[in-house]
Amino acid sequence: MDTDPIPVKAADLRRTDVAFCSERDRFAVVSQLTTVPGIAEVEVTFLDKDGEVRQRYRADEGVPLRRRGINAQRVVERLCVPLGERASAWRSERRGDHTFHAGFAALEGPEFVAALGAWENGGHVRLLPDGGEFPYSFSLADDLGLAMIDYCEGDIGVRVFEELEAYVRALDLYAGGPLESPRRRSEHERNVARALRTGSFPGSVEFESR
Repeated sequence: MDTDPIPVKAADLRRTDVAFCSERDRFAVVSQLTTVPGIAEVEVTFLDKDGEVRQRYRADEGVPLRRRGINAQRVVERLCVPLGERASAWRSERRGDHTFHAGFAALEGPEFVAALGAWENGGHVRLLPDGGEFPYSFSLADDLGLAMIDYCEGDIGVRVFEELEAYVRALDLYAGGPLESPRRRSEHERNVARALRTGSFPGSVEFESR
């Protein structure tokens, strides 16, 4: 459900957000964001029924936001069953350091990724590069929502973590595999510490480049 618009920093917008475009004097979908080199500005590309329009903002300038775009919470709301109920192979339940929401999508793997806007960088959800057997099974990440979305031939599981460290550990386990050796356990701890220090997560472009 849409809520009253709230201001967010232009630099904090994400693809698929619905925000106010003053050039059109109406709300439109954010289709792309680009940091302007050398100055603290971002260029936002909006998309609506009349096509694309670009607008520049100071990075800290407030932009009215009608609703966040496609993220893990929207997947839970639209595709998952309440806690205690079963959806196909999985059940919605509390599991240790996260809440697991089970659901089902009548979409093939590539179609599901497209529906979440995860083929391109800059959105709320990103496709994780390791650990799955694409297009049959794979995972996606919502870093702002501290959530992982697992897909297996239509079955969906959304793991929503309460703590950042637990989320980062889950990402690293997905990317690097289980902690079966002292070397892997040491690597895991280094990766987690680096992610918490830098704010870049395992499986992201920023994390891989460091």
